[in-house]
Amino acid sequence: MRWEGLLWKKTSWIGALVEKVLHSGEFRDRARQRPQAFTRQRKVGFVDVVAIVLNMVRKTTQVELDEYWERIHPDGEAMMYTKQSFAEARQNLRPEAFTLLNNVFIQGYYSRDDYARYCGFRLLAVDGSVMELPNTPALQEKYGTSENQSEHGTLARARSSALYDVLNGLIIHTILGRYDRAERGMAKEHVIALLELTPSDIPNLVLFDRGYPSADLILWLKAHHIRFVMLLGLMLIVITSANSDVTGCSVQKARAVEPGRFDSHWPNGRKPMACGQCE
Repeated sequence: MRWEGLLWKKTSWIGALVEKVLHSGEFRDRARQRPQAFTRQRKVGFVDVVAIVLNMVRKTTQVELDEYWERIHPDGEAMMYTKQSFAEARQNLRPEAFTLLNNVFIQGYYSRDDYARYCGFRLLAVDGSVMELPNTPALQEKYGTSENQSEHGTLARARSSALYDVLNGLIIHTILGRYDRAERGMAKEHVIALLELTPSDIPNLVLFDRGYPSADLILWLKAHHIRFVMLLGLMLIVITSANSDVTGCSVQKARAVEPGRFDSHWPNGRKPMACGQCE
């Protein structure tokens, strides 16, 4: 089977690591809905269905299946996949399967010191969003609802949140929760996952927009030694370690920076993105 370039666009060794996990019996047991799933030879096997889901972009299901088959069978072997067989196989996968694979990828990615940083920091951002779901009774019960002023009335909605590596283009951790869940609580969950997934010696700088500032969250982040920048109305709160050896730009330990006056709060009057000594 040709895997190179099929799923992974990072270095080949991370792809090999993920592929090893993907083919392991332990991962299959944790990823399937029931013990009987993927035990017999089917048209669409366990590894295939996971790979197809990961590769799907915006095309129709049958086109994606055709292209996947052509890439793993360049010899022109007759197509075996159908939309029905794929749909049946996909029903046997747990959503957590993709979280597990993402965790393996993230751990592999940061295990080497060759990723982009800003002034020595891994630059991260947290943000949330509201998602409108298919308006079924089951989803309304699981995720909650909101009242719509139009003729649609009550709608099923969920709240999502993500922790994103800004410079390396990686989503480290995501949450899909109830519509009434607080974003600050989700932010704490992101940080806990970050500390569990990646080496503790990596200095992080986390960006938050104006919906996150609170005394509780600020104190919680400081207790977990997380440096952060928060937008508070028309002010910018910056918290970093004063004696860290990675603060090449010497970010102020804690102060509010007024819009338009960024320069005066940085060494030599330089804006953060204008610093040329933080490569």
